[in-house]
Amino acid sequence: MPVSLEGKSLDIGIKMEKNELFRLNILYEISLGHGIS
Repeated sequence: MPVSLEGKSLDIGIKMEKNELFRLNILYEISLGHGIS
C-alpha cells in the first residue's frame, strides 16, 4: 500500500512539474512575441 501511494504522489508531482514548465513556456513565448512586435 505505502509503495503505491508513494508512486501516486510522485506521478502527481511529475504532472504538476510538467504543467508548470508548459505554463512558463507559454508565458515565455507570449513575452517573446510582444518583444518582437
